[in-house]
Amino acid sequence: MDFFRRKVSIFSDGPKKNMAQVKKTAKRARPKKSAAKKTILIIDAAPESYFWVNNGNILKNLHDLQDALVLMNEEQFDFHTKRDGNDFAKWVEDVFGEKELAKRIAKAKNKKATMVALAKYIG
Repeated sequence: MDFFRRKVSIFSDGPKKNMAQVKKTAKRARPKKSAAKKTILIIDAAPESYFWVNNGNILKNLHDLQDALVLMNEEQFDFHTKRDGNDFAKWVEDVFGEKELAKRIAKAKNKKATMVALAKYIG
């Protein structure tokens, strides 16, 4: 038993610590919590809630918005974001109830940032 105590004292702070004290101070690695990804159900808006883009396109859902942003020029984008607030953010919040996405879109300063925010949110 004397041999065992000597081995424990090598790993502890002093020669008088016993094995019970060493076990108490040992910490176990805790598994990291995985960030649960929010799943978004992409649904079409009711016909009376479609978004009419100033170039004639009609958007029914968030995927349509994503596709329209790719094809939209800066002038058309500015029309919907610089006049009376961000029309895209208002539409996303009012029609789909996605407040977090609406905040991200409203904070976006340009078309590219809006596209990135939308892509990150809906995947």
